Amino acid sequence: MLVIENKPHSGSAFKPNQGPGGAYVKFVGWLNSKGVHSEYLLIMPISWGKEYRKVLQLCEVGNSFGVLLLEDIFAAMSRHNFKYEGVTENWRDFSDKGDSYAKRK
Repeated sequence: MLVIENKPHSGSAFKPNQGPGGAYVKFVGWLNSKGVHSEYLLIMPISWGKEYRKVLQLCEVGNSFGVLLLEDIFAAMSRHNFKYEGVTENWRDFSDKGDSYAKRK
């Protein structure tokens, strides 16, 4: 089972219930304790610069956690020529990580 948190819209933020010790982590831990293999995936935009360190703390919780950058998802959609009926935008236009990504590495 995958628990996926997705907040890609403008003004999104990383909240305590999403972080270490929060409800999402506890829920995935509970599922795993019941024998239901579960993972918590967080889809986050690169603009979460201030929250990035908090997101990294989730890696210390265990191996049931992963991060997907929204910009990487859009880049993959562009590479594979992914189409939605009626959507004409180029997904590559939404995949620029800019300088904010390099500064955190």
